[in-house]
Amino acid sequence: MTDVLLNAGRISLSNVNSQTWSVTISGFAIVFVVLAVLIVVFYVFGKIMTAVQGKSSEKQKSADNTASEPDEVTDEIAAVITAAVAESTGGKNFIIKQIKQSGGDK
Repeated sequence: MTDVLLNAGRISLSNVNSQTWSVTISGFAIVFVVLAVLIVVFYVFGKIMTAVQGKSSEKQKSADNTASEPDEVTDEIAAVITAAVAESTGGKNFIIKQIKQSGGDK
């Protein structure tokens, strides 16, 4: 009885049939092929996301540049300009019709 148990614990390569080997090799092949496919998918996905982020950051930079240069003059800026003109004219009557930004200080 103990002889049967000891022999049952031993596995020799001659007892393993060809179907077992083909299943083992197929399993390893499938794992490595799927791993290679995942590597390619993540590489392509990374390139796509980098390109999308680059375009969105360019749009955001251009939006920030336009936001930092407002087209309209606020009431506070108009009041400061009016006070400066009043000071430089010596209190004479004047009318400010339009305030535009000059092209020199951009």
